[in-house]
Amino acid sequence: MGREQTFKGYKGLIYVAAFLTLFILSGCGGKILKNRDAVSEEKNQFDLEEIEYFIRNNDFKDALLENNRNRWRLKPEAVFQKGIIYIHPDSPYYNITTGLNCFEAVIKDKIVVNSELYNRAVAFRSIIVNYLASQKKLKALTSTVSSKQKQIDKLKNENDKLKNQLKHLKEIDLNIEKNKRKSVLQ
Repeated sequence: MGREQTFKGYKGLIYVAAFLTLFILSGCGGKILKNRDAVSEEKNQFDLEEIEYFIRNNDFKDALLENNRNRWRLKPEAVFQKGIIYIHPDSPYYNITTGLNCFEAVIKDKIVVNSELYNRAVAFRSIIVNYLASQKKLKALTSTVSSKQKQIDKLKNENDKLKNQLKHLKEIDLNIEKNKRKSVLQ
């Protein structure tokens, strides 16, 4: 009795496995999987557009929340959009180096090489690197100008002191001349 019941349980399992195998091999399962992938792709596109909408309307908090919610499913695209959020000048999360790191992560992801996303990430990275280099030069020039301005101020102070000393010496010289005239007249 035990053997017949066990065989009947396996028999049902075998029928189900055979049916699923035939279903997938006949192409019906492939169509369902393709439809599921198409629906998933549409959902991904909708989520990306929603995040872009938040960014365009300067709603960076919601954009970052939506991005974090979808980051595992939309990894390269989500990382790219996170970089956009971090480099946007109006964003309260503005951090140019974090944005640069996001774009570099997209570039290092071998899956999206030679895609539009990859090319955009390369362009943003290039712009940010150039921007950071120019900021560094500007900071160096500003400090140079600041030090030169300090030198100019110091020289102006010395010049004013020398003018005052010269004026004082002229007064002394005039006083000496007056005293000489008085002594000559007496």
